[in-house]
Parts: sequence; structure tokens; C-alpha cells
Amino acid sequence: MAIEPVVQLPKKKLQFSRILKNRLLYTGKRFTRYGRWYYWRLIRTNASPEYLARGFAAGTFAGFFPFFGLQTVLGVLLAVPLRGHKLTAALGTWVSNPLTYIPLFWFNFRVGVWLLGAQMSFTTESMQSLEALLELKGEFVASFFIGCFVCGLIGSLCCYVIALTSIRSWRNRRARRLSSRVRRDRPKVSPPKLTTPR
Repeated sequence: MAIEPVVQLPKKKLQFSRILKNRLLYTGKRFTRYGRWYYWRLIRTNASPEYLARGFAAGTFAGFFPFFGLQTVLGVLLAVPLRGHKLTAALGTWVSNPLTYIPLFWFNFRVGVWLLGAQMSFTTESMQSLEALLELKGEFVASFFIGCFVCGLIGSLCCYVIALTSIRSWRNRRARRLSSRVRRDRPKVSPPKLTTPR
């Protein structure tokens, strides 16, 4: 039976892979720590439910537009004049994410085409003529952004109502839970006996 030789990697390759692994672990822990910090900051905030819901609605409206990489910035900037919470605005932009980009923007485009009554037909004649192609491009962009605006407005109003009712009900449940815990932890003191004078 032949013994296979043990292949040893050079020390430099082992050291590089160990450094890369440690760097990835450090980055993952750091992101987890930041995420936990922002989560508890949002949970423990004393801001009004309306303030939080306005921020979430502003972020949702920004999320309906195809400004990849700038949706969070746009949501936070919209939250300032609307007097909404900036962190919930950043969370609201996640209505569009890599899983929902294609169906969301396709739906926005179809709504824009329906609202404008545009006849979007991609024929070979329109592709051969530069003027027809530019005209089709303008109609496409107008339909797309009108659809994004209308869908974003309706979606942000719906998200405002949903976020407002959810935050209020969650805070009421939390207050009831805390009050029941305080009542349970309070020592039971028997009331003093009243004696009638003779």
C-alpha cells in the first residue's frame, strides 16, 4: 500500500488565509454590534409614534424610486422636512431590496403606462430610427417615474398607517407587560386590622 505524501502549504499562504479569516470575523462582529446598538436605540426611544411613522413613510417613498445606493440618503433627506425619524427612514427604504427590485419597478412602470395611456410598442421600425428611439425613451422614462411617484405616494401612506398602529399597539403591550411585572414583584403587605374602640 503506497503512502500518499502530505502536501504542505507554504507558510505565507497559511498566514494570509488566517489573516483574512480573522478580518472577516472582526468585520462580521463589528456589523453585528452596530446593528444591535441601532436596534436597541430604536426600541428604547421615547419619540412619539407619529414621529417614527413619518420617518418610515418617507423612507418607503424613497424606496420606490430606482436611485440605487442613494435611496437611504433620499429617505433621510425627505424625513427632515416631514419631521420624521431618520433611522426609521433608512429602514423604510428597504421596501426595495435585491429580492423586490424587478417586480416592484415593473409594477411601477405598468402603473405609469396605464396612467399616461402610453402605447409602448417596441417595434423594429422604432429601433432603426434614432428620432423614434429617443421619443420612445422619453415616453418610457416619463411612464416609469410617474408610476414610481404614484406607487410611492400610495405605499408611503399605507406604511404610515401600518407603522403608526403597530408602534402604538406594541408600546401598549409593552406597558401592560411592565406594569404586570411590577405588580408581581411588589411585596404583598396585608392591610392593617381596624380595631373599634370599646
